[in-house]
Amino acid sequence: MRSLSYEEACQHILNPVRNCWSKAPRITKDLLDGYIEYHIAYLEPLTTEAISGWREICNWVLDSSEVVEESKHNYLSNEISDILSRILFVQLGKCWFKEEWSHAALFSDIIEKWVEVIGHNPEAFSYLITMLSSSGWQFAPEPTLGWLTQCVNASTHPLWQERDNGERTAELLQRIWNNFEKQIRDRTATLQHYSDLVYRLVDAGVPLAGLLRQKLEQRSK
Repeated sequence: MRSLSYEEACQHILNPVRNCWSKAPRITKDLLDGYIEYHIAYLEPLTTEAISGWREICNWVLDSSEVVEESKHNYLSNEISDILSRILFVQLGKCWFKEEWSHAALFSDIIEKWVEVIGHNPEAFSYLITMLSSSGWQFAPEPTLGWLTQCVNASTHPLWQERDNGERTAELLQRIWNNFEKQIRDRTATLQHYSDLVYRLVDAGVPLAGLLRQKLEQRSK
């Protein structure tokens, strides 16, 4: 693709892979892996073509009937799971990029769409926590708290028990509080998001959530 124009890349690579998405989703997973490595991870600055290509791939995945169907379940098929994790730059339980990664904000629209489409799935939710704790840290406290709240509100399956989601969410909330307490207290919507998440974790019996509630209920200094 580096040797092709964006139009040529669409014609000869992206469109053919998209056309066989439903029958061979693993090809899309391989495309995402290669795209991260050769068009995003080591390039400064990111080109408009690189960002457009990434959005093209992610959108055909998130708009597909296959992902909509998967979103209804408590689990994800292996191939779909791998693809959805890559859209958040997560692979094998780790994020490709560190907190300092300067390009995360360029993909906030795709993350927003990912949250809406699949974030309420317990397995997918674990990928979101991984991303928000690393390259997505720059989204804290908002839209991080809004995204988490949206996922929790839309979930119809046990969200906290899967993959230590409860404990990991509480740890992320603690870190957010330690860094942005005043900002959270000063913004009504943000405080509401934070409070709702803490009390849900308390109800789920997550030990750290009790400490978070104590801090939340203390009067600000």
